[in-house]
Amino acid sequence: MGQAAVPKGPSADGIGSWLRRRRPAEWIGVLVIGAATGFLVFSFFAFRVCEDRINDAGTRQTVCRHVVLTDPPIAAVGLVMVGALGIFFSEVSGFGFTLKSRVDQAVQAGEEAARRAASAEDRAHLAMSEASEAKRQVREALRAAAMYRQAREDLPAGPERDAAMRQAVKMMAADYASNSNDDLDLRSLLEDRSDEGNRLAAYVSLRERPRPEWFAGLVRALLQESKPFNEETALEALHAALDGHCDQLDADLRRQLIERRDRYADRAQRRHRSSKRAALIDRILERCPADGTS
Repeated sequence: MGQAAVPKGPSADGIGSWLRRRRPAEWIGVLVIGAATGFLVFSFFAFRVCEDRINDAGTRQTVCRHVVLTDPPIAAVGLVMVGALGIFFSEVSGFGFTLKSRVDQAVQAGEEAARRAASAEDRAHLAMSEASEAKRQVREALRAAAMYRQAREDLPAGPERDAAMRQAVKMMAADYASNSNDDLDLRSLLEDRSDEGNRLAAYVSLRERPRPEWFAGLVRALLQESKPFNEETALEALHAALDGHCDQLDADLRRQLIERRDRYADRAQRRHRSSKRAALIDRILERCPADGTS
């Protein structure tokens, strides 16, 4: 009887003969391609590229992402893989130029990615430098605030303490005059009831650079202020803020200022002195008279 034909598969001898015909360079190429492929897969899941960016608030934020083919290390591994593939296509007609073209393109892509990375790094360094400069400016103002606070704590009332406090105000004013103080959190400083130095820094900022939008916050802080030196500076800031904005001085605020002026004047009269705070309130009321003329 006839027997059904059994399809022949690759024999062990045939596979062994094929393996023996492989050149050492081809084995090296297989190992390189396999290792590189494994590295790329592993890199995508295991590594993240993080960059420092400056947000609209002026603070530094770290943003992370997965690696992409244009990252210089990945592009370099790609070049190695293309070189290893050349081992297998070296005898194929017409592939030499194509392979070389792909290598050139990969090199160009790697160089362009490196240039973009360097440019991005330069921009990041510039932004960090600008942010550091802004923070340095803020620290100058707050350092003067700390000096003021220390003078109040360490020195007894008298000319020496007054001179130290006025020196702190001069430092703040000089800093605001030569630098941008936009990074100051004025709301937090004005509402800091535990630190008279921080409140003073806000008063000086608003005195040197009047901003009508902060009028309400300045008034609230002034009416709660407990330190005479701070009151004086806050009144100077209020006088500056009202320049051209007398409509902000409503009847209720006018009444409160008059009450304060009378209290300051009465206290100074009992001590046979003059009151600078009362004089400042008079200047404010003169700048913005009740009848609306100025």
